[in-house]
Amino acid sequence: MNQEFLNKKYLIKRNFLDQQSCREYVEAFRQEIEQGRTKKDPQCPLSHSLGHSELFDSLLEQLTPHIEEATGLELYPTYAYARWYAPGDELKIHRDRESCEITTTLNLGFEGNQWPIYMGVDEKKQNCEKVDMNIGDAVIFRGQELYHWREKYIEGQWQAQVFLHYVDKNGPHAEWKYDKRKSLAHHNNTPVGHFHIIEDAFSREKSKEIEEKFNKHLDKTHQALLAGNKIDLDVRDTKRLLLPLDRGLGAMLIGIAFQTNFNIWKFDVTHCAQVEFLNYDKNGKFTDHIDTILADIGSPDTRKLTFIFIVNDEFEGGKLYFKFGKDKLYPPQKAGTVIVFPSFLTHGVEPVTEGNRKTVVGWLVGPYLK
Repeated sequence: MNQEFLNKKYLIKRNFLDQQSCREYVEAFRQEIEQGRTKKDPQCPLSHSLGHSELFDSLLEQLTPHIEEATGLELYPTYAYARWYAPGDELKIHRDRESCEITTTLNLGFEGNQWPIYMGVDEKKQNCEKVDMNIGDAVIFRGQELYHWREKYIEGQWQAQVFLHYVDKNGPHAEWKYDKRKSLAHHNNTPVGHFHIIEDAFSREKSKEIEEKFNKHLDKTHQALLAGNKIDLDVRDTKRLLLPLDRGLGAMLIGIAFQTNFNIWKFDVTHCAQVEFLNYDKNGKFTDHIDTILADIGSPDTRKLTFIFIVNDEFEGGKLYFKFGKDKLYPPQKAGTVIVFPSFLTHGVEPVTEGNRKTVVGWLVGPYLK
């Protein structure tokens, strides 16, 4: 565990979310208000509130590995809750319930003066700290243990704040994963918005031609590594061959991925970091994982979109799946299909039972959380 977090029970993280992303979330939140999707709650009756929403539950899941990195804890996301604070409101001193064991409060934007939050160890508001929060700043704290509050809001026009709640995977409140829902709000959506399927991106004949070409180079493949340049065949067992990015199949797939991003997500991606041919022999697999790795944090080369070209389908087992809560979702994956999806989605490949599974995988990257 992070020693500062252990001692103080909270961390202040400046510029935790970039300015552009904050502006985008403020605009999306504003639209939720205009379309009448927000509610009033007794804790802050003058403000607009939005809970268990696809918009912010998605952010909750995206930021999970970064909150884990900051605290040194393994976490389950529980739920996100956002407020559009109005003048005259007040957040009375309180502590949170079980599903808010670890809370992150993140300032998305404001007009006028920012509205600070206070952190303290007792109800008398002694030995407390006032935390001024600019756009993109976050405070990560133990919501059940620390008292927190905001004095009456009188010096601004509005402030948009999102609260991201988690529980310790190894702690007493792990049962509150997803706030005891079956899944997060955005998991219940159809595949649209989660991943994009392009069936017949390549004809079966073209896919067979590509497979035969790769078969001539199988002796040049080498064991694919995990983060940290480690090999663990119980987690990932596949061999790979790097492909050129500026010509041939690699360049074609990069073009497909960029166009898909333009049409759907519009993530800030700058280039493709890597394209590789993967060969899964019998028993080859890749257990549950996300492609946005902790080493990406703060990097201009953060993995944002993953694309997978299914080269062949003449094998048994070896199914690609996406994990939403406890459920697995299997996209279409016949030969010639290209699948594009945000790199933070949990996915994996089940063990191959017969034959060889062949795919081409690559990643579009860009500035961290932008």
